[in-house]
Amino acid sequence: MIKKGIVVEVNNNEAVLFTQTGEFIKFKSKEKLQIGQEYTYTSINFKPFLIAASLIICILFGSFLTVYNQVYASIVITINPKIKIDINKFNRIIKIIPLNKDGEEITSSIKLKNKNINDGLILIINKAKEKKVYN
Repeated sequence: MIKKGIVVEVNNNEAVLFTQTGEFIKFKSKEKLQIGQEYTYTSINFKPFLIAASLIICILFGSFLTVYNQVYASIVITINPKIKIDINKFNRIIKIIPLNKDGEEITSSIKLKNKNINDGLILIINKAKEKKVYN
């Protein structure tokens, strides 16, 4: 954006430019400006860059969330508490489905979502031993 006008105010390294269209533009300048001087102000418009960068970040974040929440494999535990576990590509638990009453009792007492599958299985087995619900 190029604006041409007259400098109407100077304050250290800041100045105000009055343009031909009646706009007042406040800007920083490294030059030594004087009131009444004709000056051409050139600014870089970052809006298109910011919009493009924001769009790219949203697409990447959305893609990651889609991949993260996509079921890659399912495991069914049947040691009497019957539990189905859905995991993603990153070996993280994304969904826990108790398939019987004992499974419901186990899953309600521990937080498994987003845990590594190995850690989750150990927690389930330990909780089943603790509650003595396995056969």
